Amino acid sequence: MLEIPAWAIGVAAICGGVGIMVLIMQLGEGLQRSLFGIKRGGRKPSTVIGMHVGTGSGETTQNPEAVEDLQRRVAELEERVDFAERLLAKQAQPDRLINRE
Repeated sequence: MLEIPAWAIGVAAICGGVGIMVLIMQLGEGLQRSLFGIKRGGRKPSTVIGMHVGTGSGETTQNPEAVEDLQRRVAELEERVDFAERLLAKQAQPDRLINRE
């Protein structure tokens, strides 16, 4: 039977994690544009979550509810990534144990 090497599973997990992070960043950028009216190609906002949101030109937008919602969503996505990584690790370990016997 075809055996998948452990390094291949690790590479797939890393690639999946990077893909999820890129997706999260794209979703966050889209939410910023829709919530704060930031135009694509313009100056990027100087943002620290929970502190200040603005375009850097002196104009500020205070929307703590939106920031809290984004923080909650990112935390939920981090939990999902952690769960997926643990699930992949559990699936990889029994295969190695069975093949060694």
